[in-house]
Amino acid sequence: MPTEAEVRQFKMELARREFFYYAHIRANDFYTLDRSYLESLCDEIQEFIETDTERALIINAPPRHGKSRTAQLAVEWALGKTKSLKIMTGSYNEMLATQFSKGVRNAIQEEKADESRIVYSDIFPDVRIKRGDAAMNLWSLEGGYNNYLATSPTGTATGFGADLLIIDDLIKNSMEANTTRVLEGHWSWFTNTMLSRLEANGKIIIIMTRWHSKDLAGRALTELPEMGYSVRHISYKALQEDGTMLCDEILPLDEYQAKSKVMDPAVASANYQQEPIDLRGRLYDRFKTYEEIPMDGAGNPLFTSVKLYCDTADTGSDYLCSIVYGVYEKEAYILDVVYTKAPMEDTEPEVANQ
Repeated sequence: MPTEAEVRQFKMELARREFFYYAHIRANDFYTLDRSYLESLCDEIQEFIETDTERALIINAPPRHGKSRTAQLAVEWALGKTKSLKIMTGSYNEMLATQFSKGVRNAIQEEKADESRIVYSDIFPDVRIKRGDAAMNLWSLEGGYNNYLATSPTGTATGFGADLLIIDDLIKNSMEANTTRVLEGHWSWFTNTMLSRLEANGKIIIIMTRWHSKDLAGRALTELPEMGYSVRHISYKALQEDGTMLCDEILPLDEYQAKSKVMDPAVASANYQQEPIDLRGRLYDRFKTYEEIPMDGAGNPLFTSVKLYCDTADTGSDYLCSIVYGVYEKEAYILDVVYTKAPMEDTEPEVANQ
């Protein structure tokens, strides 16, 4: 009968060898041993990292199924296995990039508060953050230099060379997914910035929910092979061919059906089944025009409600867009628009006065 210490040692050794078991120890509430799709996902990532068969791995999975969490754990595990590795991750914006970096860094630096708990330093005792590396998005391991950089399309990658690039979900909604400028911007950032940072024989992991045939995953699938990259594609559908769900605990069939009924069919197909059905043209095929707003005989507007929608600018070069519209017989009549790159001190009063 093995002792408690021997069992503990076995678990740590298994976590060093097997990425899924590392994820299970780090987050056993989510990476449970009965979630076979997560074991499959982790095994695919481990095989890709450890072999030279392909240079790009594209993973598509539904929302809330652990994509970002798995990407973060993969960075932790890969640095533990090879502490000379240089990894660069790309997220939707700088805030999420910082959160990603902070998650990896905190895991490596975690101190044992409970003797029974296995922490990173138990599994990889020789891996430590270099003392004095205070930058949250760029840091090194002891004995290394610039081992990790977290960035985004609005961030920087200047001066950093990467052995492994990991791109995590760049699209936040269907409006972005159906905006050519956004999709082109992602591809330009990926090819002109991120790929230029990739070292010889470096590898790429793109992990994201699908939205559009020309989203980053879609273009990578068609264009990376033309650029000489060998590509492996893994796709996880929420609803399986046999009618079962990918993971009933995360997304049961009744919830999937309810969401699919109210969602745009193209978005539901792309998000949950990883099968983009592109809309014709842009997000809107056409706009209805009008010369006058609806009024009664006395000249009073007939709107049943007046609403405002405001999309605030993220950090970087984004625009703020604020639209005031009246609703009459289920149609929207635009009354005022603020669309500007002006600073917050100008936009706040302007939007307040709309």
